[in-house]
Amino acid sequence: MAPKLAGKSDKNHTHSAQTDITGNAGTAIKLKTARKIGNASFDGSADITLAQMGAAASGHTHSNMKAATASAAGAAGLVPAPAAGAQGKYLRGDGTWQTPPNTVYTHPTAAGNKHIPAGGSSGQILRWSSDGTAAWGADNNTTYGNMKAATASAAGGAGLVPAPAAGAQAKFLRADGTWQNPPNTTYGNMGAATASAAGKAGLVPAPAAGAQNKFLRADGTWQNPPNTTYSAATQSANGLMTAADKKKLDGIAASANNYSHPTSAGNKHIPTGGSAGKILKWSASGTAVWGEESLPITGSITLAKASWVQDTTTKLYKQTKTISGLTAKHRVDLDIDYAVEMDLPAAIRPINNNGSFYAITAEPPTKDITAQYTLILTK
Repeated sequence: MAPKLAGKSDKNHTHSAQTDITGNAGTAIKLKTARKIGNASFDGSADITLAQMGAAASGHTHSNMKAATASAAGAAGLVPAPAAGAQGKYLRGDGTWQTPPNTVYTHPTAAGNKHIPAGGSSGQILRWSSDGTAAWGADNNTTYGNMKAATASAAGGAGLVPAPAAGAQAKFLRADGTWQNPPNTTYGNMGAATASAAGKAGLVPAPAAGAQNKFLRADGTWQNPPNTTYSAATQSANGLMTAADKKKLDGIAASANNYSHPTSAGNKHIPTGGSAGKILKWSASGTAVWGEESLPITGSITLAKASWVQDTTTKLYKQTKTISGLTAKHRVDLDIDYAVEMDLPAAIRPINNNGSFYAITAEPPTKDITAQYTLILTK
């Protein structure tokens, strides 16, 4: 033990106080190498603040969270204080305390939506209980009857095969539920056609040896068809077209018989339509239409004394009148009874100036004159 303790201090040793400080520690007014406290550099020469360190002041405050909208995200903040009575609500993203919508699924219970009922046991089946409802129960009906026969108007029904009677071992079950021999399905040769009777369907009769180039004729025999070689056609007999006729045909121009009647003026046909008593009237150059025959139009007019006006150029007196039906195609005739009108100073003549009618005279009458007119179609 003694060798191991050599050079070691006794457990009750003491150190003398240091009275002399030398080196950098004795003269330093700041740290030789500055150290970081938070975000602030500290070398001991000056105080540092919480702001320099990046710490919040002791009296700082925080605002509530910013609510999210349909188009903008929210922002971090304090949880807003829930109101009294909102202990069962939850903070929604819009910053309000709300009751979440119902997310509990309720399965429909109406007919057609019900599940297979619980319970049941081996060998049981689901039986109808009510509309859309089934219940487990024993399968008691294990007795089956014979099949139901089909009729001409009704389908049969599923069931057991009816027992065949003794001796029916070669018969077949028919859809009417009876055991029968099928009808004869052996076919004979076709029935030949005659000049007065149609043939019948059947098998093709066997051709004899050497008839390999013959054809089955409708009378049921194998025959060589008649000669189908045709000669050139003549003016009295049908036949094939000759090379000379084909050459003539090729020489005919395309659409040589495609005649189109001209439709210009002077080539038009009498128009359709019309009726008894109608006549064709001019409509346009080379065109006529059905219409009524024009008869002269007659009537009377009064040539008032006060309506005569002297033309400054001709010095004649004229009076314009309106006559119903008058056109540029009419000639106007005036009939004045001069025997009655004895004091007329001069003759009165009618003028149809392209559909406008007026009377003209050298001297105006001294009274009103009554005249008969006739309109005669001249064009």
